[in-house]
Amino acid sequence: MHNDETGRDATHINQMMDAALRQRREAGMQQPDPWMRSSFCDNSGSCVEFAKAGDVIKLRDGKLGDESPVLAYDSDEWQAFRQAIIADEI
Repeated sequence: MHNDETGRDATHINQMMDAALRQRREAGMQQPDPWMRSSFCDNSGSCVEFAKAGDVIKLRDGKLGDESPVLAYDSDEWQAFRQAIIADEI
């Protein structure tokens, strides 16, 4: 299984993303903040940020913020991407 530099595996990272989105829904927030990041991120901004818009997941480089290129995945592409990480294929 693939681990990031802090030792967290891809499953744990995906669970954190899902939990952040679930907490915002449970708090009655219709739309998440445009960009979110893990609570494990440090203040340097060296994190991948994510946003969810309908069935689209967007990723960007937190260091670059609004200047970052954005990767967008529909739900099928996102699931394939997650599975490839979990299978240590990328």
